[in-house]
Amino acid sequence: MGDNKTWVFATVVLAIFLGIAYPALADRQITHSISGNHTVDYTHDAATDVVIREDWKKDGRPDRADGPAQIIRDLATGTVTYEAWYKAGKVSRIGGPAYILRAAATGIVTRENWAKDGKLHRVDGPAVITRDDKTGRVTYEEWWRDGKQLNLSTPSRAARLGKSGKPIAPLPPVPHS
Repeated sequence: MGDNKTWVFATVVLAIFLGIAYPALADRQITHSISGNHTVDYTHDAATDVVIREDWKKDGRPDRADGPAQIIRDLATGTVTYEAWYKAGKVSRIGGPAYILRAAATGIVTRENWAKDGKLHRVDGPAVITRDDKTGRVTYEEWWRDGKQLNLSTPSRAARLGKSGKPIAPLPPVPHS
């Protein structure tokens, strides 16, 4: 094989890559038990010790009753750029968007997905909304009920958007944990 120094160097490089050793060189994760089968994992930036990610779980699946189960902050601005509400491992929230993206520089919400039990769903408005990251102006919407997209007429959608009704840009992909 190689000499001992080569093995030690390879082990250190692998540990740094995996983030499992040398906490001063990699982000660190701390798990707290909330109660019983509820936990929260906090990921801290190694240089600043700022919490940049929170993952709330119940029985090992994303779940939180009183707020978003997943939260990601931009390190430079401190802005919460990603929030997702989960119930029993499924994206779900009553009375608000279950998934929110924000522009780090402006704090403007750039995307909302309303969902219930893991399916896009909203009865009183669009379930998918995208906005311009500088102005906050709505650029696209989709209407969904129980995971099925509603086919609204183009003139109706155009009236709500104040334009042709065609999407301005493709929807960004939804990040997965």
